[in-house]
Amino acid sequence: MTSRHHLLSCLGSLRLPASSPLRLSVLGLLVLGLAVVLPEGSYASKGPARVRLPQVRINQIDASAWPKVRVLATIIGRGTRPIKLDAIRKLEIRSGTSTAGPPLVVFKEGKLLKNKDPEAPQAKEGKLWVSSKAGVATSAVIVVAGHEHPALKRGSLGPQLREAVGLLLKQFGKNDRVNVLWYSDRIRGAVGLRSYTGELQDLESPTIATKCAQARAAALSGEDITLGPKGKDIAAGTDLCGLQGDAGALAKIVSDRAMTSFRGKFPRLFNLGKSFYDPTRYCDIPTDRLEGFGDGSLMPKNLKRTLQDREDRADNGEKLDFRTSAMDEALRILLREGRPGEQKALILISDGHDGYLDDIELCKRRPPRRCRQVKGKKRRKCVKKALDRRITVEQSMFRAKATKWLGLARSAEIKIFSLGIGSLARRDELQRLRLLAERTGGTYRSARSEALLAQKIGDLGNELLGQVVIDFTHPVPDEVEESLALRIKVRGATEKGKKIRESSKVMKVPVTEAKTIKQTVIDGVTDILVSAQEALGYQVYVYVGIAVLVIVGLITLLLLFFITRFFFRLLGRLFGRGGDE
Repeated sequence: MTSRHHLLSCLGSLRLPASSPLRLSVLGLLVLGLAVVLPEGSYASKGPARVRLPQVRINQIDASAWPKVRVLATIIGRGTRPIKLDAIRKLEIRSGTSTAGPPLVVFKEGKLLKNKDPEAPQAKEGKLWVSSKAGVATSAVIVVAGHEHPALKRGSLGPQLREAVGLLLKQFGKNDRVNVLWYSDRIRGAVGLRSYTGELQDLESPTIATKCAQARAAALSGEDITLGPKGKDIAAGTDLCGLQGDAGALAKIVSDRAMTSFRGKFPRLFNLGKSFYDPTRYCDIPTDRLEGFGDGSLMPKNLKRTLQDREDRADNGEKLDFRTSAMDEALRILLREGRPGEQKALILISDGHDGYLDDIELCKRRPPRRCRQVKGKKRRKCVKKALDRRITVEQSMFRAKATKWLGLARSAEIKIFSLGIGSLARRDELQRLRLLAERTGGTYRSARSEALLAQKIGDLGNELLGQVVIDFTHPVPDEVEESLALRIKVRGATEKGKKIRESSKVMKVPVTEAKTIKQTVIDGVTDILVSAQEALGYQVYVYVGIAVLVIVGLITLLLLFFITRFFFRLLGRLFGRGGDE
């Protein structure tokens, strides 16, 4: 039963008069609750509206070197396969929302097409190429499900996932920075710390957390990096525990089975609900080991001692584990280290599951207490109702967190690309991944079988690292005032013999013209005055300003006096000499 049906059934069970104000009030509250629990698209049923494919999407417009403009775009065909540059027959860039009139730029077969009409405003300079050759830098965090689902731990899916992620990492270039978060009970990632570079490290362990904090403090202060590997020069300001510059080394780590084994039954992708070590979270106490937690068991005899130890550590000011998620950590890395001009991406390769892997099976074997009092069909119906309600509550929690994540991602221009491992996931779990991608301008893909996994991950890499780059000089820069609005039209691109004729949505960016010498001087003087006010304080700044004005005034008067005296003496000499003659 979905949450919508659950709310409607609750309403139907109310025995109130039809015209009762109380009934109308309850109806209004339930409708409001329905809107809150099920946001646009209903996570628990339909999910967000599916994105129509094929599509053309503008990712970025760079007008910082105006009138030179750079446009980064993605062209996705059917089956979420990116269209390669050599398959594009004709590409146009038009100004604004209007389709009338000639385009600003036209490329045919990859070459700039010149308009025969000399009066048509069309760019005389332009180039169409891919981001990997155009020097576009990308920073990305790849989040991978590393829990011990049988298909991953003992089946063939695990090795295929490691190999596909390793191939994805090899697609990144020298200008790109990347990290991998391999999550389950623990969240592991790559660090550039001395003696810790050969494998993915537990980012919450006290040793790694302390060293990472020290390295980050040194990076922020601009000090020389001393915690990195010996004999390796590392630029000041580098966060050793953040984005890594050597994607090839990460590919080797991911491909190594020992370094990226699948373990743990409590994956923390989103960290929804109560703490994993809270017994009230489960229908019955799980017997599986919670990795890195106390004595490794949630049984009452061990749990009490472990919880007391955690409380003592918290009182001493220590940071505790199990309080964050892989999603939070990935966003934190990108927000902290993303650079202007970079393409920032968060890649989720997951089944979307969060929490104990055997939670539903455990509830079926050991039903909730209220379901144990009945038998047969009534028990099964009671269990199903309890599980449906649990999924609804979990989706509501996800909605609250997703609102924050989406806001952060959009403000920092981070796109989320997600690939759902469909063979492991429920429908509602895949909907979470799809929503995060499509609400940030990324693309959602789903691998329904093991055979499609490598292909889908490869398509994801081609989309991110093979964006279409259009460089051109705007033909009429004087007609553009404060903002530039562009749209792209692609015609004649083929995919397996099928033609694609698509247009993008309009994107607007502010235009900043090059400063004149006069404006540069004024801005420089203004910056000096503002800095002086901050350093001296407002009152002292005013006194100093008055004194400077008085001194400048006296100097000006003296200069005028000497200039005037010199001028009159010169006139006297000239006229006096003329009179003597």
